[in-house]
Parts: sequence; C-alpha cells; structure tokens
Amino acid sequence: MSRLDLIAAAAFAGLAGIVAMVLYAEARGRARRPRQLLIAWVVGLTLLAGISQRDLWPLSSWSLMTRAPRRDMGTDPPFLRLLAVDGGGREYPVDYRAVEPFAYEELMAWMRRHFLHLDPASRDSAAAFLLERLNVARARLQAGAAPGTQGRLLGPLRAPFHTLHPRLWNRPSSVPASPFVALRLQGETWDLLERARDSSRVTRRLLYEYRPNPPP
Repeated sequence: MSRLDLIAAAAFAGLAGIVAMVLYAEARGRARRPRQLLIAWVVGLTLLAGISQRDLWPLSSWSLMTRAPRRDMGTDPPFLRLLAVDGGGREYPVDYRAVEPFAYEELMAWMRRHFLHLDPASRDSAAAFLLERLNVARARLQAGAAPGTQGRLLGPLRAPFHTLHPRLWNRPSSVPASPFVALRLQGETWDLLERARDSSRVTRRLLYEYRPNPPP
C-alpha cells in the first residue's frame, strides 16, 4: 500500500469517526463542537486534496471501482486516447490543458458518443480545430508559459477539474520544436490483473487519424 493510500484511508477513517461522534453527540444534545470539528476536517482535507492535486477520496474525485477478480477495460467501447504527432512520426499524449476551452473528460465523452459517428467531413473539421488548439498550446509552452490559460490568475489555488488529470506538458522539451502535423484517436483495451503485473499489457488500435492535406 502506498503512502497516498494510507493518507486516504486515514482521511476516510477520520471522517467516519467524526460523523459517528456527531451522531452520538446529537443524541445527547451536545453536537455543536463535534459539528465544528466535522466542518473543519472536511474543509481542511478538501483544501489539501486541491492544493496537492492528489486523489484523496472521499474528498476529491476517485478512480472507478471494478469487479473482482477480473475485469476487461475498454472492450466495448474501447478506452479512447488522443495523440498528437510531430513531423518525425513521434506520438505525444495530449495534456488536458491543451484542449481548452474544453474540459478534457467532457471532450472525450463527446468523442466517445458522437465523434466516430460523424460524416468524414465533420470529423475532419473537428479534428482540424483540435489540432489547431494543440499547436497553440505547444507554441505557448515553447515560449515558456503554461499550455493552458484557465486559472492563470489564481495559479495553484484555482479549483481543479472534476477529474485530476496529470500534467503531461510541463516544459518546452515535453513537446516538439516544430508544429504537430497530425492527430490520432487510439482505442485501448486491457485486463486489469494482467496490466497490474505488466504495464505494457495493453492492446492499442488506431480508430482515426487526421493529417491536413499539404498545400499544392
């Protein structure tokens, strides 16, 4: 068990204990102080989860629970991943800040439900817009700024998105020096137990690729 798991377990155990204390105190007509303690506990740990950008269930978003002992992920439909491609063919996983003004999880939900069912011209139009946004974010990072602009006034104190995505583009070397030339949508499937033993046990399939036509 990791240190983060122990902290999350302690946070939940403390929350459950304080709730039990509040219920007991209410039954005896002396719930004021336990209620104040409960509020302080929830507010304090929620701030800790937000400032640290770490998953601290039940005070932040949590990973999906799965059936034991086996569960295939991404079988129908597959798990979707966006990849930006440079001129040399190297793939770059997309940073969640690079698709602003969209929230990454909302964008991927739309792509799962609608994108692959669009006619080819509409798919290419949507992909062209996304590729443009990725190159804007790439250029911003190359200039020494963050790939996104939302929350720039509050910095680390800004409210996080519902899902705590990792920051993949943190320095200019995280992206190519030249613009991205293509966008790929990849489907991934895996078995939870097999991938827990070996992180490379993932089946990947290219579902869509957008590459602008070169100028005549």
